[in-house]
Amino acid sequence: MITENSNTTEQSRIDGAKAALEALKKMDQILYRDGPCPTQEQYWRGMDEALSCVRSAAGDMPPRAEGVLMTLAEYIRVELTVGPPSMDSGWLSEAAMTHEEVMALRKEFDLICEEANRG
Repeated sequence: MITENSNTTEQSRIDGAKAALEALKKMDQILYRDGPCPTQEQYWRGMDEALSCVRSAAGDMPPRAEGVLMTLAEYIRVELTVGPPSMDSGWLSEAAMTHEEVMALRKEFDLICEEANRG
C-alpha cells in the first residue's frame, strides 16, 4: 500500500529527475551555441550558465549537497567539452574552490590559451 507521504516523495524524485534531464538538455545547447572556438569570455559565460541550469533544477539544498551536485555537474561539463577530467592528475572542481581561487585559475587558463593562440 502506497501512503500519501511516499507517493509525494516519489513524485518529488520524479520531478527532480525530469528537471535534471531538462537542465542537461539546456547545458548541451549552451555549451555549443558559440561554435567550436568560442572566445574566452564566451567560454566562461557558457560554463557558468550551463552549471546554473543544473543548480536551478535542483532547487534549494544544503551547501554540502550543492557542493556534491555542482562537482558532478562540472565533471559532466568537462566531459562534454574536452573529455573526461583526469582524476589521477588532481582535477579539482570549481565547486571545491573559493571564489578567489576560481578567478585565479581562470586567469591562468586564459593566459595559457592566449599564449597558445599566438604560438
